[in-house]
Amino acid sequence: MPKDIVTIITSVIYFRGGREFSLAQARPKLFFITAYLIARHKDLVVKKAENLSVTRAMSMNKVQITDWFTKYKKMCTKLGITDRPSHLWNVDETGCQNIHKADAVVGVVGKPSYNITALERGETSTALICINAVGVAVPPMVIHKGKLIGKQWKNGARRDVQVRASENGYITKELFSDFGKTFVEFLTTRGLMDGVPHLLIMDSHYSHLYNLEFLEMMKKNNIHVYALPPHTSHWMQPLDRAVFRSFKQGWQLAMKEHTRNTAGRKVEKKDFFLVFNQAWDYGITVDNAQGSFRGSGLFPINPAAIPVSAFDPSETSERPMSAADSGQLNTDAPENEQLSNVVVSPGDINQPSTSTSITEVS
Repeated sequence: MPKDIVTIITSVIYFRGGREFSLAQARPKLFFITAYLIARHKDLVVKKAENLSVTRAMSMNKVQITDWFTKYKKMCTKLGITDRPSHLWNVDETGCQNIHKADAVVGVVGKPSYNITALERGETSTALICINAVGVAVPPMVIHKGKLIGKQWKNGARRDVQVRASENGYITKELFSDFGKTFVEFLTTRGLMDGVPHLLIMDSHYSHLYNLEFLEMMKKNNIHVYALPPHTSHWMQPLDRAVFRSFKQGWQLAMKEHTRNTAGRKVEKKDFFLVFNQAWDYGITVDNAQGSFRGSGLFPINPAAIPVSAFDPSETSERPMSAADSGQLNTDAPENEQLSNVVVSPGDINQPSTSTSITEVS
């Protein structure tokens, strides 16, 4: 706790009769301060603050989010899918590290506590996951670090799961285009190419929206692509609301079990699906998918699903972010730059020009 906050709390307690504290003390014991506050204020708890970047704090403002929901509702109405959860999709990536995190433990004062892992630092693979508002999941893509796909990398993989390699284990434009082909094939084999448009919601990562091959593929197959406002996925994206959280909890549980069962042997790529399949069953469920779409307000369409507290960090910036603020129109932006409020629709592109391939919803 910062020293200035401790001093203020101590002063208040002292002058209200809490004589057990002395103003001369530089740092009164935190236990007594927190015990006093929690006893007097039942809505207070001791918690660790989450890091929130300035960009995310500014972007998650009510003016911008309200405007986005207005355009989103207009788009769904135009496409005739307001009451068709089977045609509303969300895709994103999450990381899978081959060592598990340490849990909080009760230990003896002055003696260290250890979490036994196979490695000091793990290697991250990427899982690309796509779900719809009904709870149907497209077979995932797993991306490992490497130049070539190992012969044993698909050991234990379930049907239609894709395994790919990239230089750093992260998504690329080419791999995201591969996903696009899988997505179209999945919709076709499931009988979902029924003449009614699909809407694919995703963040504005460069590999997603600075990807003409992918966008053209979606346009050709009557799949509309709609981007979330930049830096708002922690509240607005269904996968980030509950699905990924549950998936990672399952990953940690399965990783710990693997560590115990193998006497600390690291998860090799050939063993990856021994852990991944358990995490998938734990987190990628119908209830989680439906709850995530509902919690983000995307289905049913309900802007009020975003709590008022989500906008608190942006109280000084309740205005639409300009291109200069977000970098959304900078075509020379680095690979992690993002676009905002864009949609790619069949019919938007009348010629193979990148300037007409992405249009803003009006």
